Amino acid sequence: MAAVEPGGNGDAEVRLRFGGPEVAVLRSVVDQLDGLLGEISPSPERRRRPGAEPSAPLDALAEMLHLPGPVESPTDPALRRLFPDAYQGDPSAAAEFRRYTQETLCAGKRADLGVVRRTLDEIEATGEAPVGGKQLDAWLRTLTDARLVLGVRLGIEREDDVDRLEEELAEGPTISPRAAAFGLFNWLGLLLEELVEAASGQSSG
Repeated sequence: MAAVEPGGNGDAEVRLRFGGPEVAVLRSVVDQLDGLLGEISPSPERRRRPGAEPSAPLDALAEMLHLPGPVESPTDPALRRLFPDAYQGDPSAAAEFRRYTQETLCAGKRADLGVVRRTLDEIEATGEAPVGGKQLDAWLRTLTDARLVLGVRLGIEREDDVDRLEEELAEGPTISPRAAAFGLFNWLGLLLEELVEAASGQSSG
């Protein structure tokens, strides 16, 4: 049984308790997110060849920093949701912006996944784990990213899409991959709310 409680120290720390099934689900979520993020790592051929003539001052800077060339928007809609274009309607500017930011953003998300993994390790070993400060931020970002990905897979773009999907699933099989994904989407949302409330000392227990 999952439990999220205030840390009791007057700060923003919370205490997490998850049973084996919840830990397994969260590990699966982390692993799948990690795999998805791995799809946007630039391949060697996308980097400009050493010694090639820079086409612009920014290219010279990019070479010094070992950055790839302009990076196009991901083809996977879930990745586009996690890494949206900075310049809508200007693919060239958006690709140039990704060149300098996407790897760093991706590394940050993967670091967050590492924090969540270590917390789950501690919960498996001791039954619970305190989470606060940067750790809590990593949890919130990871759960938010997971819900964004699930939302894309389920076709959820607006609040009324949730109601539509509930009605659709109510008319279909009780057990299905789509129903399971929607259940996970809702559970992660509840967990997010509980984390925020507990960190604020407003958990209803």
